[in-house]
Amino acid sequence: MVLFRIKAFFMAKKLGRGDKLDRYRDHLLQDKTLNDDQLEMLAKYRRANALMCMGYSRMQSMTILTKENEVSVPQAYAIVRDSIQLFGDVNKVDKDGMRYIMYENFMMAASLARKKEDYNAMIRALEDAARIYDLYSVDDMQIDPTMFMRPSEIIFSTDAQVLIDQQKNEIEDIDYEEAEGSE
Repeated sequence: MVLFRIKAFFMAKKLGRGDKLDRYRDHLLQDKTLNDDQLEMLAKYRRANALMCMGYSRMQSMTILTKENEVSVPQAYAIVRDSIQLFGDVNKVDKDGMRYIMYENFMMAASLARKKEDYNAMIRALEDAARIYDLYSVDDMQIDPTMFMRPSEIIFSTDAQVLIDQQKNEIEDIDYEEAEGSE
């Protein structure tokens, strides 16, 4: 029976028929409509992805989903698995992405600590957030003022006609109106 399902899956892929997540991809990418049951399932996929983005492991996300949505463990596993297929695996994101997620978590912790008036915890969370982006290190690059200077070409000439020709090229006559109220 399992072999038949695997063969049917690969046959469907060869024939161009998509998987069950294609309708959700179409909704997310092309704004196709979903029925109420599909919208409810998409909300579960989004919740699973949000939990993993907040730093929860797959198992922790499954546990939370079973409690929140009253689904069985195999259903929660399928939701997490499909969420990873739909939105991508947050554990495999690059270092900058993980750094950003951790920074946001520290900032959220600092905000919660400030609301609870736990200023020591707030300072620790802000220090950790600053350390993630290496804000305490001294920049090695010093500003070189010569980088901002515009190179200019200076030509010296003792010929007066060169000066007269140069002034004719640079001066433009334009029409103007005097502003009222000026002296």
